[in-house]
Amino acid sequence: MSHGFSCALNYSNLTHRLTALSQSTRPQSGPINAKPQAVPMRILVIEDDAIARRVLELFLKPYGTIETAKNGDEGFAKFTEAHQSGDTYDLLCLDINIPGKAGLEVLSEVREFESVRSAPRAVSAIMLTGSADEGQIAKAKELGAIGYLLKPVLESDLVALLGKLGIEPV
Repeated sequence: MSHGFSCALNYSNLTHRLTALSQSTRPQSGPINAKPQAVPMRILVIEDDAIARRVLELFLKPYGTIETAKNGDEGFAKFTEAHQSGDTYDLLCLDINIPGKAGLEVLSEVREFESVRSAPRAVSAIMLTGSADEGQIAKAKELGAIGYLLKPVLESDLVALLGKLGIEPV
């Protein structure tokens, strides 16, 4: 599993980059996680930084519908509500260091929730952090995270990770 790459984000070009991303289109590709191509993924981004949250929304837009949460408590509440309504998420992107429940705590509670409810499948999770802490990486793997990306997240790193997992834009 790739840990991702770290780089400095040039904030002077951020507005231009966000505008370009929001206007970009991608060609349709192959199937997404055993779903028919016509069905987009449901993605929940749990990130406290508003700019990082918006950037992730733009990066993930070609893959499906994105909902966001500003902290771990809000994110876990959205996850459980979606699960109980039958409209579950396909992918979680969780910041490790967020207010309320930390990202690894949220993922742990998600796995417990899925286990107690005998969920037919575990939601895929990608952890996001500004630190390459080996202990956090090990814990994320133990909890079944499919990837671990360093922030600021580059679109190329996220797309490469999703591509390795067979997840393509719709």
